[in-house]
Amino acid sequence: MLIKNVIFVTISLFSTCVAQNTKETASTQKPKAIMVANKDQLYKDVAFLTELRPPRHSENIASLNKAADYINAEFKKAGLETTKQKWMADGKDYINVIATYNPEKKERIIIGAHYDVCATNLWQMTMPAPLRVY
Repeated sequence: MLIKNVIFVTISLFSTCVAQNTKETASTQKPKAIMVANKDQLYKDVAFLTELRPPRHSENIASLNKAADYINAEFKKAGLETTKQKWMADGKDYINVIATYNPEKKERIIIGAHYDVCATNLWQMTMPAPLRVY
């Protein structure tokens, strides 16, 4: 459960960070945004993604697509530019959600996360990591 939440918190942190305040540090410097995560939105994101049934894995494409649509919409709400990259594996279509912030900047920070799960049933997903069978 912890690993699943960490992955979604990473996605949520990126999508829910908003500029709360700006302040001028010197008259010649640009204002710096202070980024603060929205705790309520983090819980909402984790709840949506972890409660999708059937579980989000390669055998449940509909659940994966619901998760991708949700993530895409949340990124857009946060003001990010988004695209969906479609790819195929083993005859099945999958989607990568790509969001960009300040795409004109030369320096980049790349954040990646999976929104699928490895376990194929609820029992496996709720077991502590050392007891899981894959």
